[in-house]
Amino acid sequence: MNDLKDITKHLFYSAWILTIVQMIRVAAVTIIAVDFQEMTLIADVAFDCALVLFGIGLIRLGRELENYSKWIIAPVLLFTSAGLDILNIIFTYTNLRASWTTEPLVFLNLSILVCQAVVLVTAFIFLKINIDNLAKNEIIERKGQYFLALGFLVYLVPSIIGWYGSYVGETSFQLWQENLAFYVYLFATFLILLGFLGLTSTMKILQVWSHGQELEIFEEEEKDV
Repeated sequence: MNDLKDITKHLFYSAWILTIVQMIRVAAVTIIAVDFQEMTLIADVAFDCALVLFGIGLIRLGRELENYSKWIIAPVLLFTSAGLDILNIIFTYTNLRASWTTEPLVFLNLSILVCQAVVLVTAFIFLKINIDNLAKNEIIERKGQYFLALGFLVYLVPSIIGWYGSYVGETSFQLWQENLAFYVYLFATFLILLGFLGLTSTMKILQVWSHGQELEIFEEEEKDV
């Protein structure tokens, strides 16, 4: 049971790390990206590392609950998303001045953006299903939410608009397109942060449940003595 207690701590703190890093990403994009574009890359790398950390916790939980086959899908997809994003960051950093405007890299960038979004959305859908199963088995008291899946799906829109702006250049990129990307980005960010806060709350409930399980085992051992 100590393993379960440690696993739920792992998930709770890694969920909070995801939330905090996402806030840093938002700040990096909206405040300092113009002057320090490298900072957005660092924030993205930190987010990918946090995804991997959280995915490892999900694998550990699946093994502890003896339901490994159903829990493995979400973390594998999270790892895949992180890998695709790291690949995108590598290409972006090595072609920072070109801003992905050279062919065929510009289309490779679009392909990675779309694939990563699809993988990440699918990962959080499977995570929602896993959390629903925990609620169904009365392990936790709340079902999963679609905020993260919906948020990252909406986030694809400003990503594609930003890609299009890099492709056609500043002279052909309209102001209304830039404004649309910004407002959609803010809406997607709101959904994502709401989803991560809900995820931390769910992980806290799971952590409380693991403490209850530990207490029950301790009381049974006391009775046997």
